[in-house]
Amino acid sequence: TSAIDKALIYAKSKGARIQSDGHHKIAIFSQSLTKQPNNELLSVQVAHVLKESLDSFAKDKNVSFGIGIASGEVMLDKESVNSIGTVIPQSKKLANLAKKEILASDTLFKKVVGSIKGEKVRGTDHWRITGVPQREQHKSFIDSFLKREKF
Repeated sequence: TSAIDKALIYAKSKGARIQSDGHHKIAIFSQSLTKQPNNELLSVQVAHVLKESLDSFAKDKNVSFGIGIASGEVMLDKESVNSIGTVIPQSKKLANLAKKEILASDTLFKKVVGSIKGEKVRGTDHWRITGVPQREQHKSFIDSFLKREKF
């Protein structure tokens, strides 16, 4: 199992539905899936754990990745997720722009401001996530992930 697959298993453990779209892996967080009201904050927290895992994996390898997160409405059914509006295309665009970092839409960032650290990317309408509180709650996952991967 690849590092990406293991990281996506973590996202699933937090209630996300995973969808593949070309070379993108999309984790959908919805109140109907997670049973939590603030999925924007949850998505940022999970993205931060994914980034730490992928940073460790890519450390000595020529691997590039980017994480993009946005907030919006989706329609869920048993087999698929459909974007209402631009949330999925926007997330993919941000992931393409991100260089081993997490980029968040302005809409999402405004919903979690005060709970995370970030900086506005000059000349754009998105934010670079620079810090997420409660890192210790993810420490055991990261440690076991790194141990399994034997970096």
